[in-house]
Amino acid sequence: MKKYLFLSTTIGALGGGQLYVANKVKYLEKLGYKVFVFTYYKELIVIPSLTKYQKLIIPELEFIPQIYFKKKVSHIVNKILEKIDFYFTDDVIIESNRLDMSLWGELVARNTNGKHFIFSISERNIVKPYLLTYLEFKYSRSEIATINPDYFKELYNLSHKISYGSIPKFIAYMGEQTLEYHLPALDNIRLFDKNVCLIGRDSKAYMEYACLQLSKFAMNHPETKFSITIISSLNAKKRFGKFFINHKNIELNFLGELYPIPLSVFKMFDLYIAGAGSAFLAYSKNALTLSINVQKDEPIGLMGYEKIPSHCGIDGGLDIQLILEDVLYIKKYQNYKFTPSPVVYSSSVYDKHIELLKKSSMYKEFYRIQDIKLPIKAYISIILRKLRLL
Repeated sequence: MKKYLFLSTTIGALGGGQLYVANKVKYLEKLGYKVFVFTYYKELIVIPSLTKYQKLIIPELEFIPQIYFKKKVSHIVNKILEKIDFYFTDDVIIESNRLDMSLWGELVARNTNGKHFIFSISERNIVKPYLLTYLEFKYSRSEIATINPDYFKELYNLSHKISYGSIPKFIAYMGEQTLEYHLPALDNIRLFDKNVCLIGRDSKAYMEYACLQLSKFAMNHPETKFSITIISSLNAKKRFGKFFINHKNIELNFLGELYPIPLSVFKMFDLYIAGAGSAFLAYSKNALTLSINVQKDEPIGLMGYEKIPSHCGIDGGLDIQLILEDVLYIKKYQNYKFTPSPVVYSSSVYDKHIELLKKSSMYKEFYRIQDIKLPIKAYISIILRKLRLL
């Protein structure tokens, strides 16, 4: 039987990773695969199709195998084999979406004689020196890809075998996230002089950055009444509300996680601020979108516009305060050509994923994960983090 395993962070909440997995599952099932999604983090499930994978949440997968005794590692791997009802004639493919979890993926591949591929959907790939030879091994077999080659800067800096930007790119298609329907909560949002919408998970650092910048901007314009609406996770109100407590000219609205998002949302506000996939979503609906760099937490610029000189500070870099000033007041950006989103992806992009798998080494070979030795400081750091979570 053809079996496809995902090793990912969570099936709960709502983010690009969960949308990607949910939509790719549908694609793989149409190809005849029996699909399993293994995760470690429990959260409220927002995407209904992922509910069936609740029993595949294994908390121990959060930490690399090196911190467990050999017997415990064997127990966890055998648990995965039991969950997928593994039989030696099965054709197994394992997809790891995080570098640290991929160590488990390599172990499962060895025990199933399967194919293990790292499709990293992370924007911040932390590459520790002790992972270097393992990642070079996966690279040599063409078993690693990323949503953006620039997200592996740490690996390029460490390795003499992997040249900068050479890790293949793949598109993590997240499916259609919008729908034309009436959401009563939108009726309660009062619009004022200036209206801004933030989109993104509360765990994303750029969300805090954007809130701080909007707070500063509103403070400098006390004569203006602002409506700020945040589409984010359940903790958003607790995490971001504090930045606006002393602002009498701001009315805050928290919509929580919306799936799908009503199309009308993208016609309500003067400006949308988001990063990565959330920014592309707003832009694809022709909404005026300020994209934030998710690695550096700084503005990339207005999507669809080339770099506008008046948006740059003294150092030549983009200044978010100048961008907000222009978009909400001066409107010089309207003098520049706007290019609508040119790309409309579909599930056919997953065909490219299969092509990447076929181009990788067909000779079955697995890295000896047990040969990866942690420096004592790294071991203690992980153990302390584990204890704090207990």
